[in-house]
Amino acid sequence: MLALCALAVVAALAWAAQRGDAPWRYVAAFIGIAVAASWMVELRMRPAARLRWDGAVWRLASPRPDDDGLEGEASVAIDLGDRLLLRFVPTGRRLSRWLPLHRNATEGDWHALRCALHARRPGPATPATAGAIDA
Repeated sequence: MLALCALAVVAALAWAAQRGDAPWRYVAAFIGIAVAASWMVELRMRPAARLRWDGAVWRLASPRPDDDGLEGEASVAIDLGDRLLLRFVPTGRRLSRWLPLHRNATEGDWHALRCALHARRPGPATPATAGAIDA
């Protein structure tokens, strides 16, 4: 995550330096850098969470075993192989939570997690898919 932020800083400064006669470019680059840095700090300050797929819905909960968590949709924003940036949107809410994940934090279930995230979600059962017969 730090590498992505550093890359954004370098890109913003290179863009601003293309033309030295446009001071608004430096202001825009500074704002972009400030937003990226605050986003990174906010991601680092978040408490640990537990993301779980039960075969039908994603749940995001605190690490406490008694917390069932919030149901919602998890989608992959960035997939770098051993790192993921996920967007979790709780059901019935508009605000999302960004979850940076690393392979070392998944206790050996990294492949299964990536498969579940990239797999097609099952749709609602219809009479044709449920095997119902129209009489």
